[in-house]
Amino acid sequence: MPAPTMSNTYRSEVGRYGIAKQAGKWLFTGDRVKGRLFGAPSTVKVDSWRYGVDYSVSPTWTIRGGSFDRQPTAGFTYKGEDGRLLINYAYVRNISDDELNILLGNSNTQALTLSWSW
Repeated sequence: MPAPTMSNTYRSEVGRYGIAKQAGKWLFTGDRVKGRLFGAPSTVKVDSWRYGVDYSVSPTWTIRGGSFDRQPTAGFTYKGEDGRLLINYAYVRNISDDELNILLGNSNTQALTLSWSW
């Protein structure tokens, strides 16, 4: 007897809204993501809150901190003096903990992006 097959078709209905306010060297942001992911083996509800603050230390350096679903986030941005080089680093602890912890356990996520424009 063959094993039952599972569908690998997924669909999502997700909405996102947010707000940002610049005040001198400070940038305050917040947003919410709400929706559902449909697929095998079940439907997963998504309901995330994110907020944070960025501070421009200098024209080339920005540091940031915040919260993603009540978990700490941190990062920095370096923008080259000529504006062509951009380096971003971000750290998020237990990203999407409500949805993914059941399947994957705890996580520490780090991202590093480098870009060059001409």
